[in-house]
Amino acid sequence: MQLCSLKFTPDSWRLIAQSLATNKTITILSLNAMSLNQSSLEILVPSFSENRTIETLDLSYNYMGDKVASFLTKLISN
Repeated sequence: MQLCSLKFTPDSWRLIAQSLATNKTITILSLNAMSLNQSSLEILVPSFSENRTIETLDLSYNYMGDKVASFLTKLISN
């Protein structure tokens, strides 16, 4: 699934997270230039724990700072 250059509200991220949690076919998730930040990632992270089919996650062009990079490191280690 590819989403690119869209501006989502927290409610939109919650809907995406719910869908990812139950989807068992998506293997590639591309969230390019989606203005992701720690708040949106905190909404998405639980869905990654439930979805074990995603093999590739592309977060390019989101301009995340060190704090978010640290948060992503914790996500990847789980």
